[in-house]
Amino acid sequence: MSGAELLSWFPAIITITQIWRLSLEPGSVSEVTSAQVASNYYVRSFFGIKFPRYDDDLFYDSPYHDFIRSLAHVSEYAFLGICIYFACTMCKVKGKLRNFYSILIPCIVACFDECIQLFVPERAFEVKDIILDALGAVIIVALFSMINKIRRKANRRAVSESEKDKLHLFDITIDNICFNQAINRIKELSGVKNGRHYIVTPNADHLVKLEKDSEFGEIYDNADMVVTDGSPLMWIMDSIGHPIKEKITGADMLPRVCEMAAEEGRSVYIVGAAQGVAGKASDILMEKYKGLNILGSISPNPGFENDAEQTAKVIQAVNDVNPDILVFALGSPKQEKFIYEHRQEMNFGVALPFGAAVDFAAGSVKRAPMWMRKAGLEWLYRFMREPGRLFKRYFIDDTRIFVLFWKYRRAMLEANK
Repeated sequence: MSGAELLSWFPAIITITQIWRLSLEPGSVSEVTSAQVASNYYVRSFFGIKFPRYDDDLFYDSPYHDFIRSLAHVSEYAFLGICIYFACTMCKVKGKLRNFYSILIPCIVACFDECIQLFVPERAFEVKDIILDALGAVIIVALFSMINKIRRKANRRAVSESEKDKLHLFDITIDNICFNQAINRIKELSGVKNGRHYIVTPNADHLVKLEKDSEFGEIYDNADMVVTDGSPLMWIMDSIGHPIKEKITGADMLPRVCEMAAEEGRSVYIVGAAQGVAGKASDILMEKYKGLNILGSISPNPGFENDAEQTAKVIQAVNDVNPDILVFALGSPKQEKFIYEHRQEMNFGVALPFGAAVDFAAGSVKRAPMWMRKAGLEWLYRFMREPGRLFKRYFIDDTRIFVLFWKYRRAMLEANK
């Protein structure tokens, strides 16, 4: 960070320090402080109601006192939200990612603030206070977002899509294309007999894994197409002024790929998914897209990639049918690594590592409602259905992407000029 960028964080740091200093005051002292701020004199409403002074015992039992304390919570975190928003703007972080940090950081501070109070006399952990604190930050973000929207409309120029076909995201290069362009590209790749092409669909989980997995990085470097699958990645690129044209997920692509394959006479073969799931998905897709030729499927046992005999069986199954389009549903990064390691041993046109897309097509796993997908909350829907399996991935591993953003921010700004 430059000196100016570092200085822009000082107001936020000072505000956080002041918040925590006030949290260390005993409960009785805190109440007197809030009462003094609330009213140093009798207050009359327009209806002639008289409120007691702060030094009157009745004051502490009045709704007025509770209201003032609630307002104090909202106000101090609204101010913190402003400070974070300002710092992010100075660091050239914009869009939804700026909003995300302006809400996330105050929420973390609020939780820590309440935890501190467990050790302070006459104070306790209050969930209500955390909600009020978060509300302050949300109000500010909503207000600034509204102002920015009005300003863009007034200037008659919303943020436009980048004209660049390639964009740099962290350590990888992505194809900045729309959904139809991606389908057309798959059509081209699948038309090359034994072309052994493959694509990858990066999401937050992939980018976190790429930091430590050099083999995974090599797979990305050699991919024929890299399309963005994940709202956080869209936020990141939008925040540096290079928005990605469209989010392209495997789950959305599979039906469209099958539609294209039916129209172009391309064959499809599926590797992965649980026993019976791929077959069910094949039946549903062939019923929906008349003329679609799904040559079959194979569902290897978990851990098959470590067994030479089972691996050879999968490779032979693929070679027996020599498909134009080879769909993998093994989970990431297993599916990408299998494709890359064995692509020269298999005969296919293009390999598509689509993960849970086959489960969605078969109806064995339900997708999030459309409104959640459009809001970038599909991950939340999946977490609610499988909290035990996905908690660590979503709330521990994948959150590192917002830390990694600050590591690569300057490099991305330079690379995408």
